[in-house]
Amino acid sequence: MDKEEIEKVLLRNAMPEKEQWSRNIIRTNMPMYVVKTQVLKDIAKQVLKGDYLEYLNNETFEHYENTIIYAKVLSKVKDFETFRTLLYRYIPYVDNWASCDSLEFSFKPSEQSKFLNLAGELIVDLRPYARRIGVRILFSNLNSKDSTLQAFELIKKLKGEQEYYVNMCVAWFLCEAYIKQRDLTDEFLRQDFINDFVLAKTVSKCRDSFRVSSEDKERLKQLKDSKLS
Repeated sequence: MDKEEIEKVLLRNAMPEKEQWSRNIIRTNMPMYVVKTQVLKDIAKQVLKGDYLEYLNNETFEHYENTIIYAKVLSKVKDFETFRTLLYRYIPYVDNWASCDSLEFSFKPSEQSKFLNLAGELIVDLRPYARRIGVRILFSNLNSKDSTLQAFELIKKLKGEQEYYVNMCVAWFLCEAYIKQRDLTDEFLRQDFINDFVLAKTVSKCRDSFRVSSEDKERLKQLKDSKLS
């Protein structure tokens, strides 16, 4: 699919009557067609059947939906340097959580250090949604003790974070870390490495998760109460 074909599909599936409802959730300032997520996924699949690198190199981000399609196609790029270059081209157009979270990060063990370095660059970026993307990369670094500890070292840099959507992503990450690396994360939470908002939201997310035991939920509540009292 080329740009004109994509626009025709977006216009055909647009739901302008739901724009305000969508904006209240997504909080983007970009123009919106308001198209169902499944339609955007289907468009991305069609793009991936063709010369998707040409699409990624030539795409313009005129509407919010263009960012979602771009993110889903970009997530399939295998070459790290190409991915990194295109990601930095994409970031200036990201002004909402959904355009961040549509990116997926799946990499070979041999490339883990490259992605950790990329996360490190983004976490200190001045742009809040670049920082959120940096945190999102770290979700793929919870498979071993060493990679988890490396991720925690980067999370420490966000203790003074003020942006809501960055802090919420950190809490989401720490909840996942608690589920996959319980003991390491429990120790991390007991130190003074994160701000009070993130601690409270992390505990809340863990207590809402069916993957955390009742006993651990109670322990986390006691931890939060003791640190935030």
